[in-house]
Amino acid sequence: MVFDARETKVSAKHAEIHQEGRSFHIFDLQSTNGTYINGGKITASELHDGDLIELGLGGPRIKFELVPIDEAEEPPVEGAQKDANPPIAEKEPPPPPQLELKKAEPPAEEPKHKLGQTTVEFLINDAIRRSRKKQNAGWIVAGAAIIVLLAVLAIVLFRTNTSSSTFSEVAKHNQNAVVLIRCEYLVKDSNDMVLGEKSSDGTGFAVSSDGLIVTNRHVVRTWEYDSDLKERNLTGQLKRLLVLFADRKQSEALPADVYRLSQSPDVDLAVLRIQQFRDMPLVQKLNPNLGLLHQGDPVVLIGFPLGSQLLKMTGDQVARTTLTQGVVGRVADNFIQIDCRAEHGNSGGPVFNARGEVVAVITSGLVDSGVTGINFATPIRAAMELLNRE
Repeated sequence: MVFDARETKVSAKHAEIHQEGRSFHIFDLQSTNGTYINGGKITASELHDGDLIELGLGGPRIKFELVPIDEAEEPPVEGAQKDANPPIAEKEPPPPPQLELKKAEPPAEEPKHKLGQTTVEFLINDAIRRSRKKQNAGWIVAGAAIIVLLAVLAIVLFRTNTSSSTFSEVAKHNQNAVVLIRCEYLVKDSNDMVLGEKSSDGTGFAVSSDGLIVTNRHVVRTWEYDSDLKERNLTGQLKRLLVLFADRKQSEALPADVYRLSQSPDVDLAVLRIQQFRDMPLVQKLNPNLGLLHQGDPVVLIGFPLGSQLLKMTGDQVARTTLTQGVVGRVADNFIQIDCRAEHGNSGGPVFNARGEVVAVITSGLVDSGVTGINFATPIRAAMELLNRE
């Protein structure tokens, strides 16, 4: 691919993609500004369907897609006669997937009409149309059906608007205390030799005017949880942590230090510390009482899904948070299961109840397994114990 000369982030020979059997690998050709995959800097990496390749941080982005050759085959001609006894052909191995690179596009806008509005209108109009063909008794039944439908619609809209209004207030008073965290680290081998640099994004939230921020341990020590690095007997070393408060420009990111870590990676919590500043936004309240949380209770997650990558795709000049609404699926002693949709980058974000209290820290999910409706959060009680607070 050749880019316009104005794309100054791209080197003359920036990167190469090689096919090895049925897989593809990308290699950085010692470019000036580096090659990034899904926000992480690489020197060499295997590519997977849907990966976002970035040529230089802030440079052009390319979406990597694998298209099966079968999709490119032309459909059969209409009217063509099939052989009643076609010859039996030897089966050939499936062809390798074809490579397709596309410029990354921002996600399409969500439809603006309310959920169920079109369906309800159709049911009402259909009831009226059918009722005109019947006797007076039919009119009475149709009229009753319309009244019932309108009543159901009113109840649904009332509950939706009430819930939306509640969580709108939660976001209004808390979202500016949510932060985007960027972790840059060195990858080392068993001889402590530096092999390259990587980076990852996560979410956190400010809890103290002293500059303390709660997040996940795996956000700031990614290499401890990276199975690929472990299999290759590689480790990592923290290079730099940056914290960016919501609604602020990237140039306003603040350096951070690791203040405390959970004793075990299984607990997966960390506390960062930044230089305190005047009028630092904080989440309003933490509620460690799991006895007040029940299955079916509404909750919301506020954070930065996909990290800085989503902000680039949507063209945001400042860090905009994303709110996702759901309900509690299960409550256990050491985790809370919720059905809020969460992506890479949401890790470390606060989970709020309808009263605007932080009840948990989103920690993990099954998105890598293709399951998007099951995510797990660590009760905020564990984070408060790490902070030595009641």
